Amino acid sequence: MREETLLILGGYGGAGKVLADLLLQETELRLLIGGRDPAKAEALAFELNTRHSCHRVEARTLDANRPETLLPVFKESRLVIIAAPLGESLLSVLRVALESGTDWLDLLFPPDIPQKLQTYEGEILKNEQVVLTQGGFHPGLPAVLVHHAASCFTRLERAVVALAMNARFPLTESLHELLDEITETRLAVFRDGIWRSPVWKDLRSFNFGPPAGTRKCYPMAMTEMQAIPEYYGLRETGVYAAGFNGFVDFLVLPLIYAAYSLRRGLGRKALSRLFCWGINTFSPKQEWVVIRLEAEGEENGKPKSISFSLNHEDAYFLTAAPVVCCLLQYLEGTIPSGLKMMAHAVDPSRTIEDLQRMGIRIETDTN
Repeated sequence: MREETLLILGGYGGAGKVLADLLLQETELRLLIGGRDPAKAEALAFELNTRHSCHRVEARTLDANRPETLLPVFKESRLVIIAAPLGESLLSVLRVALESGTDWLDLLFPPDIPQKLQTYEGEILKNEQVVLTQGGFHPGLPAVLVHHAASCFTRLERAVVALAMNARFPLTESLHELLDEITETRLAVFRDGIWRSPVWKDLRSFNFGPPAGTRKCYPMAMTEMQAIPEYYGLRETGVYAAGFNGFVDFLVLPLIYAAYSLRRGLGRKALSRLFCWGINTFSPKQEWVVIRLEAEGEENGKPKSISFSLNHEDAYFLTAAPVVCCLLQYLEGTIPSGLKMMAHAVDPSRTIEDLQRMGIRIETDTN
């Protein structure tokens, strides 16, 4: 039973629901939906079993702040997918996974998550467990796109990734974490051999195509990108993100920066509500997410440039699909044990093919 069972911790959240649905579509796995609210878990399990005409989904009541509730369910599961923020409970939940011998894949986006998990890297290797971190599309896909692009060049010199999205945000704990990360200054720009913190002159415009159009983007830190220059000897790389809407970009975000400059986390809950309301009220009705990679280099001594654009109307689907791609490779046994960021663990070309098969629209332009 364990060999074919996966647990989704936070499975009835936005990304968790889509992830569970895709896994039922793409695999024959038995799924456990875990969370603190048994009614929500049971409701989702019933909905998924009905939709897929199966009995492969069950609910489990779990609380990440109470490790004793986790161990029995972890022991049932070959792998746990962390689809909810863990906060201070991160390492205690990992300890349960190590004790139970359960593999791990998380959708946690704070840049310091991989460093925190490294505390147990030796034990992970000793146990021959697979621990994959920072799954999704931001982080999760930018480095995959660079790895995929590199196969198109004899020598890759420049690779930058840009993100733009118009999506609706529920008011959740993940939103609190997002605000914390927005205000944290980190090394995000790589040029001429060094990583440095961004300044306003690093704003760049990218043409995302319709419906996003051309938008100004600001560098954002992404841990998976830090090793990319060493892989390929690049002169420039980084990830850039577009803003949200005028109300959020020019009123709400400055308020957040001002509050956090006085004390980190000051007014977090009230500012999260304002941020959420501003996005959901003033953004266009049509939802979309676009990821664009622009790469330059040489092929057999001749200059070459290439761009990839991935887009979908549902941010949760674009978060879940790369995770499912990774899990398909994991289930085939092609991902070795150890601690790795998802973006560096997967086969990039296979991932791009599977994303397209699942419904992600992909466009390529080569010069």
